[in-house]
Amino acid sequence: MICSMRATRTRGLGAALAVATAAFSLAACGKPGYCDDKSKLQSDIQSLTNQLQNGDVKSVKSTLEKIDGDAQKVISSAKSAFPSETAAMSSSVKALKTSVKGLGSSPTPDQLVTLVSQSQSVVASVNAFDKAAGSKCG
Repeated sequence: MICSMRATRTRGLGAALAVATAAFSLAACGKPGYCDDKSKLQSDIQSLTNQLQNGDVKSVKSTLEKIDGDAQKVISSAKSAFPSETAAMSSSVKALKTSVKGLGSSPTPDQLVTLVSQSQSVVASVNAFDKAAGSKCG
């Protein structure tokens, strides 16, 4: 009798775990992959903004590599759903990347102004994508 009750409880626990796992899987399926990629990209952009405001130019290159990688993930996963927004994002990231490659160890004030301007362009393109994708990423 005791063994029978344990087996019933174990089956009940297994069934409950299976239901919980299925529910979690369905919830995860509700959002497209670019939603998580977008969040990572926004975090990287915030890091870049902070670095530029603090004059930490040495870290800008490594942060840009992260931004480029995360932007490429967003672009590839969202291109068909948001072609205009992903094209703008691609263009703005490419321009920023080109400017950062041209930086020396002691950038001029003009180079920094260009970096800030291009960073703002990246932010604007990501914000436009965020607004367009908002209903799907909820």
